Parts: sequence; structure tokens; C-alpha cells
Amino acid sequence: MNEFITGQLYNTSVVMKDGQLCYFAACKHYRPNDEFIYGHQLGNIIVREEELEFQKLWQFSSDVLESLEHGYPKNGVFNIDLLLPSLSEEPILMEVAARPPKGLVSRMFYVYQGIRLNELHLQLQIGDLPDIILKDRNEWKYSASSIHPKQNGVITEIEKPVLESDVEVYWQIYLGERLEKSQSMRDVAIAIVLSHYDFSTLQEDYQVANSTNFYNTKKDFF
Repeated sequence: MNEFITGQLYNTSVVMKDGQLCYFAACKHYRPNDEFIYGHQLGNIIVREEELEFQKLWQFSSDVLESLEHGYPKNGVFNIDLLLPSLSEEPILMEVAARPPKGLVSRMFYVYQGIRLNELHLQLQIGDLPDIILKDRNEWKYSASSIHPKQNGVITEIEKPVLESDVEVYWQIYLGERLEKSQSMRDVAIAIVLSHYDFSTLQEDYQVANSTNFYNTKKDFF
């Protein structure tokens, strides 16, 4: 019998150095990954330290690593996907991997706190023990990201995102290009990183980014 569990999806990143947790960050998913191939945007937004679920995510991630049957590498970055049914319930583990987060999440945490997860992971794996240095707290810039799938047809119009937040756009399409519908999360049309010092403004722009195509296509009959 199939069982369906509802809740909020999260991703956490843990940096381990000499077996000690020395950096932790978390982000919230906008939609489940499998919705991407059905034409929906996917997004991530950082979870601030003062948010109610932050401590629960931190504790769960730490417990997951400690409970691994065969242990885990003592140096490196760990990526954990989990589902939180509600704040009053315990998280449900979906995946743990010894690597930095995929997509734009590493870029988000660099914009937010100045941490380069990909570089840290490589340094730690080759035996270096770099210091973990965050930006000054008053320079932390809240961040989010959005990736947009490809749709069938020829691109007839492209719209640059104009939002209150600072926007970095990574275009994977061009005007007049003939596209085929995305078959996996690698088939990205547009990738966007948003950042702002005001979290409420970022949240509003994040909703816009995840509900706007920013390009139009027309079916090609030739």
C-alpha cells in the first residue's frame, strides 16, 4: 500500500572538519523536484537562523551524520534532503550525500554568508583544514534561487526579470531557438539567483520568480 506524506521539503549543508560540525546552512524548497519535468519552476530560499525550524533542521542533520552505520568522512561537505511534516513532528530523511548541494544552492550560501561550499569540499578532501570565515553579520544578504524548465516550441520572446532584489540571470536559451520540453533537471532554460538585505522583499520576489516564465514559445510546425 502506498503512503503519501505531506510537508515542507528542505535541504541542509553541513561542513565537517576533523569530525566536528563547523558550518551549517539550510534552505527551503518551493516545489518537489519531479514537478520540473511537468513544466514548473523549482526554487530554494535560505532558512534564517532565527526561524523556528532552523534549530530542528540543525539537530536532525547532526543526528543523521552521527547515526550512519559505517561512519562518515571526517572532512568534507554533506548534503541532506529531508521532509518536515510540521514543526511539531520529526523530520523524515530523504537523502544524505557526501558532496556540496547541487544547482544554485552553493551560490546562494556564498551570497548570503560568504561561504564557498564547493571549494571547501575540495580543500577538505585533499587534507587541507581551511578556516571557516563568515561575512560580518551586518553584511549577510538573504538569497534565493529559481530554475525554469524548457518548453516545446520556438522562442519568440525573452523577458529580463526586473525585481526589487538583486538578480543574477544565467540564460541557457536564445531568441529563435527551437526547444524541446525538459526531460530532467539538467534541461534548464533560465537559472536565477536573487538577493536582498530585506527578507520580506526577497520572499515577494521569490514568489514572482517561481510563477513567471520570462520567455514565450510558439509551436513550430516545420
